[in-house]
Amino acid sequence: MENEINYVQVTVFSTIVDNEILQVLDYVGRHFELTQKEIIALGVIVREKKISGYDLAKILQLKDDDRLRTWIHTLLSRKIVITEGKTKGLMYMLNPKLLSSLNHDLKPSLKTIEEHVLRALIVEDLKMHPKSKISEIHARVEGLDLKYLRKVVYRMYKDGILKREGAKKNMVYYLAK
Repeated sequence: MENEINYVQVTVFSTIVDNEILQVLDYVGRHFELTQKEIIALGVIVREKKISGYDLAKILQLKDDDRLRTWIHTLLSRKIVITEGKTKGLMYMLNPKLLSSLNHDLKPSLKTIEEHVLRALIVEDLKMHPKSKISEIHARVEGLDLKYLRKVVYRMYKDGILKREGAKKNMVYYLAK
């Protein structure tokens, strides 16, 4: 801080937490006209990689009368952000096509893995490690969202792809023959 008789000059240094978010926001800002609300929502989605509507509304501190739709409608209609799932399982993520057109050095994340790819990954993991707990699969596949993994494993069990034995914390899964 400098101090003279006629003026005071203050320098504030920003502490940028994530350069990846800035790269995406800079690219989107150059190609799309967005409101401040939309930029904030996009920043949260990019930071989280994949986020539920409930969690997004919670982070944005939205009240009942302030609808999430007003924050993300344009992002969805312009296909900057895409969705996966339905109703309470609806997840928002950055459109991979937009990401591929961006000249970036972003690190890939398993949070955005498509369900059919995750199913194949689970099958391969259980071929090598039969009778595994979900937590053990999660530990072997670094960067995977645990809630999403649980949901897919439960669906695979329901679809007859997996079998299970044990109870609660000791539940293990293996491939159905």
